[in-house]
Amino acid sequence: FQKQPTPQQIVERNMAPKDYHLICTTMSCSACENAIESAIKDLPNVTAVKADAKTGTVVVTAASCNSCEDCKCCKCDPCKCLVCRCCRCGVDKYMATIEKAGHKATYPGSSSATFGTLKFDLPVVLALGAACLAVGYMIGKKK
Repeated sequence: FQKQPTPQQIVERNMAPKDYHLICTTMSCSACENAIESAIKDLPNVTAVKADAKTGTVVVTAASCNSCEDCKCCKCDPCKCLVCRCCRCGVDKYMATIEKAGHKATYPGSSSATFGTLKFDLPVVLALGAACLAVGYMIGKKK
């Protein structure tokens, strides 16, 4: 059960800086890093961007939450959550900009796992993990 935030808390949440950590494994050098940083740095609400080819990450810092005004992730209208639960707000524009710069980016802040071209919802992955654990336990008990 989440306590209803005050209007002031909602304003503060929406106005707080937010970092978006994207995965970009197509970078191989500093020229790639510079191309991505140059492409993203002038987007609205972006205050900083750091691309790192060694770790395969791009961290975009936004001055505030990108789209809580029209957030539909939490099904509130308008969003009344104290902590923004929608990790994807505004990320699509970053990924599209990175793609225009010649690279591919993904955002791991969703509730699914991707393996190659297969995508699994988090509950399915957890259920399979629990089933494997149970089978392993039962096999271990028989020995």
